[in-house]
Amino acid sequence: MTALVVNQKVNVPSDYRRTVRAMVHRLFSKGEFHLDGSIGTIDQLHGMLGFIDRIGVYNRDSRSTRLASADLSKKESMYRDFLLYKEFFVSAQPVIIYVATKAVVVNGNSFDPTNEYDTATHYGKHIFAQKVALANASAIDFSGFIAILENISSVIASYGLARAP
Repeated sequence: MTALVVNQKVNVPSDYRRTVRAMVHRLFSKGEFHLDGSIGTIDQLHGMLGFIDRIGVYNRDSRSTRLASADLSKKESMYRDFLLYKEFFVSAQPVIIYVATKAVVVNGNSFDPTNEYDTATHYGKHIFAQKVALANASAIDFSGFIAILENISSVIASYGLARAP
């Protein structure tokens, strides 16, 4: 059970935060960490970091002054680093990142693959998936993708073999 400290604001006990930070450091440097005398799992650590982060989000949202979105606290930076580690470095499957390059105009707006775009002149990935890819799926000739899909399948298969114990 995890306790909370309530003084001027709700917070996680500092010894719990330090313990979790040490577990993250150990995971990054040694590839494993210990919890209650045995080797811990990524999901357990993810839960602990998520708990710490939610309390931080609650406190930040309840303050009248807010930090700029680019200003991450040390706890938020640690959580971000953990998520990058989990989703990219030790992912169970290889990560494939696709960036669309073909310009398709929807309602007079052009596609912007970034997460920061002017909605008056551009649209994002969600609109692209719904209004372009899904809407035209029956008319799109996917045969040109066979070679790349076969390569992706072989990468996934060899990745699984390389990670097998």
